[in-house]
Parts: sequence; C-alpha cells; structure tokens
Amino acid sequence: MDDLAQLLKAAKAGEAEAQFQAAYAYENGEGLSKSDRKALRWYLAAAKQNHVKAQLSVGYFYYNGLGGVSEDYEEAAAWYRRAAEQGDMTAQNNLGVLFHLGKGVEKDPAAAAKWFALAAEQGSIDAQTNLGLLYDRGEGVDQDYAKAADLYRKSAAAGSARAQNNLGLLYESGDGVERDLEEAAKWYELAAAQNYASAKLNCKRLAKSTADAEEAIPLRK
Repeated sequence: MDDLAQLLKAAKAGEAEAQFQAAYAYENGEGLSKSDRKALRWYLAAAKQNHVKAQLSVGYFYYNGLGGVSEDYEEAAAWYRRAAEQGDMTAQNNLGVLFHLGKGVEKDPAAAAKWFALAAEQGSIDAQTNLGLLYDRGEGVDQDYAKAADLYRKSAAAGSARAQNNLGLLYESGDGVERDLEEAAKWYELAAAQNYASAKLNCKRLAKSTADAEEAIPLRK
C-alpha cells in the first residue's frame, strides 16, 4: 500500500491529522486529483475534531466560497474564531480583519485591535501592519502615531510593502517620528520595488514636491 493509500485509510478511520493532510493533498493536487470539494470535506472532518489548521482552512473556504459552498462570512468568522482561540496567529489576524470590516460579525474596531494584537505578538507581519493602521487612525484604540510607526517598522523590516508605504507617510508628515523626507523616500522606494501602487505614486509625488521646493526662488518685497 502506497503512502497516499495509507493516508486515506487513516483519514477514513477518523485520524484528524490524516484528514487534514488528505484535504491539503486534494486542495493542492499533490498526488491526488485536485478537488476543492473533497478538500473541504476532509478539512471539515478534521476541524470538527479541533484540528486548528483545519479550522483555519475551513474558514478560508467559507470566506472565499470554495469547495462548493457560497461565500459565508458568518461561517468563516465562526471557524476563524475557533482556531484563533486556540492561538493560531493567522486565524487571529483574519478574525481581526472581519471585525474591522464588519463581515460576518458586527463591526467592532476594539475587537479587531484585540485580535490583531494577539497575532502581532506572535510575529504576524499582516497583524502588525493592521494594528499599526488602527493606531495610525485611532480606530478601536487611542490614536498613537509613535506606536503605529513602531508596528509599521517591524513589518516593514520583514518586507511588508503596505507597512513600508505607511511608514513612509509618517516620515513625510512627521507624525510619530521626526520628519525626514529622505527616510520617507527610502521606504516608498522599497514598497514601490514590490510594485505597491500607492508607493509608486508617493515616490513620484515626493520627488516632484522636493524638486519644486529646490527650484523656488526667494522674492524681495
């Protein structure tokens, strides 16, 4: 009996990890014919046994309407919450996004901040950026540009183009950091190099405004 046959046998016997691995194989077409429907079936089987990554995957399928189900944000939120409560940082970030957007749950910026913070503490780059945005805007938390800058800097250093662009904006405005147009340009350029559209526009805008300032001629009364 080959490895896949043994895997499916274990999945059918009710082993949660085997069910998760079978689902993953079906989802990605690894050794088995790609089938989102079969993937969801096995993810659900494992998720009902409290397999945290399976719960995360079921949430993803419902959020995106995959595997023969319609988009269902409430169902996605329920599964993300189960995984988030077990400490999965991706699920915590995703649940935060749903609270931030009001999808599948009542819009609640404070709850979004709570889940982003839990994920950020575990090193989630997306959550660090998302929490930074809440501090930047004062949504669900007291506005604090310095905290926003610190969070953006962490995820920017890890390569997040969105955080790099947002950090550039703070350096350009001088909010939470000392105003530094060269530093702003640096972060915009790093984000633009990743084809982040807003950063490309900010690079051009900053370069033009700097050039205009250099070309200005002082007048006498």
